[in-house]
Amino acid sequence: MAEHPLDMTLCELSEAIAARRLSPVELMEATLARIQRLNPKLNAVVALRDPDRLRAEAREAEARVMRGEARPLEGIPLGVKDLEDVAGMPTT
Repeated sequence: MAEHPLDMTLCELSEAIAARRLSPVELMEATLARIQRLNPKLNAVVALRDPDRLRAEAREAEARVMRGEARPLEGIPLGVKDLEDVAGMPTT
């Protein structure tokens, strides 16, 4: 894939995952790497779920894709503003 996954639109990401040109695991790794690289300066991600759990969920999403059981937006990482209630995460 010539294009970096994090430079793709949501529709492009979803299509690439459905077509198995992009793995949810690869996308999660790219997302975590970008957060690690940029967040110390930006401080845009106030709270992050356990990266090992995020990777496990990406593997589960990939398995659903491979079985043809993908749900809408399967494998797409989602950031949630800390104004919204999310179980186990701080709400400010």
